[in-house]
Amino acid sequence: MWLTARTISPGEIQYALSLAALIIALQRQRTVYSVFLEGMEQQVLVNVLQSGAAVVRALVVLGAMLLIAPTAVVFLGAFLFACLVELLLTAWYAWRATGNAGMARFSSAMVRRLWRFLLTSSLAVAVGALLQSADKLVVSAMLPLDVVGRYMFVSQICLIVLKLIAPNVTAIFPRLSASIRRGDISEAKRVYVAAAQTVSCIVAAFGLGAVFFGTEALVVLTGNAEVARDYHWLFALLAFAYGLYGFALIPNALRLSEGQPGTALWNNLAAAAVYVPAIVVLTPVYGVMAPAALWLAASGFIFAVLVVRAHRDGLAGFAWPWWWTCVVPQLAVTAGVYAATKAALPQATSPFIALAAAVIAAGLGFAASVAVSGELRHSVVSFIRRTFFPPSSVSMAR
Repeated sequence: MWLTARTISPGEIQYALSLAALIIALQRQRTVYSVFLEGMEQQVLVNVLQSGAAVVRALVVLGAMLLIAPTAVVFLGAFLFACLVELLLTAWYAWRATGNAGMARFSSAMVRRLWRFLLTSSLAVAVGALLQSADKLVVSAMLPLDVVGRYMFVSQICLIVLKLIAPNVTAIFPRLSASIRRGDISEAKRVYVAAAQTVSCIVAAFGLGAVFFGTEALVVLTGNAEVARDYHWLFALLAFAYGLYGFALIPNALRLSEGQPGTALWNNLAAAAVYVPAIVVLTPVYGVMAPAALWLAASGFIFAVLVVRAHRDGLAGFAWPWWWTCVVPQLAVTAGVYAATKAALPQATSPFIALAAAVIAAGLGFAASVAVSGELRHSVVSFIRRTFFPPSSVSMAR
């Protein structure tokens, strides 16, 4: 009843919805096993499984549509099959990680002990999902189909920054939680700062790349110079909006480690109370720039509140030093590299050459931002020494 379609029959829509519901169920179940592996600090394995599954899903889905039929039911049926294989594989690795300890048992005592934390954190995630989806729902309902398609396309590009940030949060959370539980504030601070500096480097490279070279990137991706010019600033706004929302996951990880999931919940609810009505009212008037600008404002609000709240307990008084070591230097040096690269390019440069220059500038900007990030720089240098110059080889050389 909610869907209207001119080219898809009601029966096909019903089958598609049923398959989509099963896919969501399998993905949620897979998350249980993935989170268990992450808690066992097997993040590399989880990332390999998820990356490999993404590639396999794409191949299976494309193959099914080419060999059977290019329909929604075939697409979702193939997707469902790939998700089932991914679930079984992830569950098998999770069982192995337990040391073959046997079947897991439901613990009502643990649920009673943790229900407030579980409920609050689950609601925070649900409201966050609403925030990320509300603009797509409003845009698709209120604007022409070609505009909807371009907005969705740019949004999907910008979601890349969240996918780059998420593994960093996954990697630090078990160690951050263990440090907080032991009362080792110095170790918690070290892990927290290194993760924040890493994410800051990612956000600076991605967001400022969209600002300085967004037009060239869209020309190459869409093949339409007019669309690229019209949607350049939309790209820049959404890139920073998703970047800030992803950056907020770092202080939120600290709050969760301290047993305070309520910060994210009330923060998301406050943002949603303003953001959702605003996009409904302003999108018909100002077009796609309204949801993009409002999403940037909402993400900025969420980020600012979490930063303030994260530095009131174990890391009290660290908010301003954190800002000047984990945000400002990275943005400044990356902006300098992009600006110098842009200024050095001739006006009539081909979009492909400009995009190649942007990729090089992104690499140089990222390296420069790592260089000004003390804790991250130390971690990178230590990793290189351990990997390429192990102590045994040094002693043998002597």
